[in-house]
Amino acid sequence: WESLFCKPSSNQKTSIQIEKDGRYLNRLTESIVSNGEIERIMQGCFESYPLMRFHDVAMQKVVRISEWLDFYDQLNQRTSERQEFELYKYLPYPLVNFHRFFAGTTMQEHRVEYPRMDYQVFSAKKQFENLIEIFLSGVDATKRRYLNKTIISKEFVPRLMHIISPDLRPVNKQLIKPEEKKVLARLVDIMIEYGLSFIQEKTEDGQFLYKLEPPVEQLLQFELSSPKSILPRQYAVRQMIAQEIETEILKRKEKMLALRGGVKKAPIDKSPAIKKVQNKPEKMAVDFFGRPIVKQKQKQSSNKMDVDDSQDTAKPVVSYKYHEGFSNAVRKPMTVQMFL
Repeated sequence: WESLFCKPSSNQKTSIQIEKDGRYLNRLTESIVSNGEIERIMQGCFESYPLMRFHDVAMQKVVRISEWLDFYDQLNQRTSERQEFELYKYLPYPLVNFHRFFAGTTMQEHRVEYPRMDYQVFSAKKQFENLIEIFLSGVDATKRRYLNKTIISKEFVPRLMHIISPDLRPVNKQLIKPEEKKVLARLVDIMIEYGLSFIQEKTEDGQFLYKLEPPVEQLLQFELSSPKSILPRQYAVRQMIAQEIETEILKRKEKMLALRGGVKKAPIDKSPAIKKVQNKPEKMAVDFFGRPIVKQKQKQSSNKMDVDDSQDTAKPVVSYKYHEGFSNAVRKPMTVQMFL
């Protein structure tokens, strides 16, 4: 990389006989081919050339190197996807043009480092894709069919963040106005439908915060712009929303359990039926000739002893058995009367 962005000194020119045109560029091409990692070298040059010092008032060098980069992309695509390996020998030549356009006789202030930007972008892309998949898994099934990764990242999430960020006062739930209650209820319904909630977490400083879960607001944060949270920042507001979401989820679960278990039957009141039976007139018993039969009343016994004897129940027989032996436990004198 240093040889690509720095011209050889006078001593180097003498040692390698630079008087022949293109001799140094040929040696540079051979060194790139012998290195083998052409793609890594290209990534390092692509990340570093905008930070190099070069004289180009009309930006013609930037335009020309962009054309060479496009040429390199076409060659790389054909060799990797179409297996046209005969074009592989032309890959080093776009790299040599970085030396033609941006190499200077003085040492560059920016030092070319190992390329990391490509891996960082790849990791960030995978992270955002996983975040979108987690978000989609929590969305209601009736709305999930209208969404995909592109719509969520470019159109849906920016508008959703504004929708779930109403202007609520950080006061007790009992003190909010009826209009604010309607807004809060609508906010809770939307967040439940899309699987969003505020989760309490503890920071390194020992403070508690409520963070959005899943954190889809990260899709709106960029490195070149300062991160500004659209969501309500007050701790009390997020706490109130989180509590309302938990309460509403419990209510919906209870309703679902009631529907799955079936409608409970109301207890049958048997008292009216008993009254109807009691109110029915008793039929008079008749004999074979149709004459009414008069029931004789049972005579009550005047002997109370007989009644008492019939009501008495047999008392159980109390028995005990003596077990011989010796014990060091606490002993207490017992009498037979205590067992009876």
